Amino acid sequence: MDAGQQPGPAGSRRRLAPWLAALAGGGVLCLIAVWLAGCNSGASRVTPLNSENRGGTVGDIVYTPPPLPTPPPARESPGRPEPGDVATERQPPRQPEPAPPVGPPLYTVNTSWLNVRLAAGTDATRIARLGEGTEVELLAEEALSSGESWARIRFPSDAGRNVGWVARSYLTLKDPAPVGTGADAPPDAGQPDFGDFADLHYAPVPKRSYDGNPRIDAKGIYLTLLTLRSERLATLVKLAKDTSVNAFVIDFKDDSGHLLTKSAAATRYNAKANDSLAFDDPAPLLKRLKDEGIYLIARIVTFKDPVFAKAHPSKAIWDRAAGRAFKSSDGLTWASPHDADFRSYNLGLAKEAAKLGFNEVQFDYIRFPDVPRSADLDYRNPNGDSKADAIQSFLLDARKALEPLKVYLAADVFGLVCHTIDDMRIGQYWEAVSNAVDYICPMMYPSHYGPMNYGFEVPDQKPYEVLDHGIRDSLKRNGNLETPARLRPWIQGFTATWVKGHITYGPDQVKAQIKALADNGVKSWLVWHPGNRYNPAAVK
Repeated sequence: MDAGQQPGPAGSRRRLAPWLAALAGGGVLCLIAVWLAGCNSGASRVTPLNSENRGGTVGDIVYTPPPLPTPPPARESPGRPEPGDVATERQPPRQPEPAPPVGPPLYTVNTSWLNVRLAAGTDATRIARLGEGTEVELLAEEALSSGESWARIRFPSDAGRNVGWVARSYLTLKDPAPVGTGADAPPDAGQPDFGDFADLHYAPVPKRSYDGNPRIDAKGIYLTLLTLRSERLATLVKLAKDTSVNAFVIDFKDDSGHLLTKSAAATRYNAKANDSLAFDDPAPLLKRLKDEGIYLIARIVTFKDPVFAKAHPSKAIWDRAAGRAFKSSDGLTWASPHDADFRSYNLGLAKEAAKLGFNEVQFDYIRFPDVPRSADLDYRNPNGDSKADAIQSFLLDARKALEPLKVYLAADVFGLVCHTIDDMRIGQYWEAVSNAVDYICPMMYPSHYGPMNYGFEVPDQKPYEVLDHGIRDSLKRNGNLETPARLRPWIQGFTATWVKGHITYGPDQVKAQIKALADNGVKSWLVWHPGNRYNPAAVK
């Protein structure tokens, strides 16, 4: 992304040295090339997609031109003279072999989208777009006359590793390979470097297995409140009997703020939520599902809550530019994760779900909204707490609330959280979340990765490969903790028709994702389909 770039004055194109070098070599073409590379002006902005939008419209996907051809390999070095060749006698003593050169430093893209250009400057031709977290090699840096710094990088593509120019400010030095801890740690490995997030909680958090509620390798599907009340529920119960599915993820509070059943927490903190309920008493239904051997997970859409935000406008995240409560791309409003009453409301719902018989509580939208850097939002944060601290502290509070009830705790996170070295500006820092919960559920839908994430032009076309990359990154990040959460990714069960170049997701694509997890030792997964349409052949 070139966002944040400001047009600079035409000014001097470069220092004088390149011109002199071109003249000294008598190369007119070289001189022209230097002049062209120096031209720069203008700015462009790209609005990032909301990568959590599950099965809905996420905006236009900008077409990425095919990458430039990979340059031919370097010419081989000449071999040593053979006996009988000229100058084989009286050879000077052989010099020690030089040490192999150190490779270019690795960096990661730290913004949602980053344009790669043929030359330094926003007016140069765009040759690719890189998604957040993409690893690149930094080959050189150059300051323009405007004062802006640009970097020449080598970046991955399906056609090989290509070279181009990007705005330097959108690259972050990649941390060294994660250092394992516990049994897999090398001797004297020491404490991993958590950088800007070092003040969060990484001390061991025991992850227990509860009597009467043993841990299982959950293989689940998602059910809306509407499905739970429909005749289709019987079809899904039969699917669980006939396939490997053994868990249902059921909305306890959905995206619109609606509840499964009447809540005492709502009565205290959010009375309007009790006005529209799916069930007067869901206990008999939940017992019947558990009698069928189905593990029950209560999904609570946490900080995106239009019912609460409307009832408590002073607690809603405020969009200063629009002069109203912030709305995400789906038109729904958010309340502040910093607000004590809002946190207590969600924690109260979690305890009620546990007492109702759910085996596990899963917090979704356990984050701040995903917005451009230019967004001007008031998060109602009087104490100045960081986003990552707000999310982790809420999860640690939830753990304290649920442990006495012998119910497990899970959190959904963006798929790229396992790959980025920060919290993606939404408060989801991998190690901080993983240390707090029993299960961490990265949403690894291939359709929700941008062009060139993991080096794929259209990640939606690569169900096995995307999951393979993502789960390996997740395992590495978990290696930084003594007590990490168990991995249970969300996988794609829908066709992302809005993605340019998308493919149809049928049984083969779902099975490819499950195989990628299994090949890396992860046997637990959750399939998302917004309409709850699941093909038994995909989950046999």
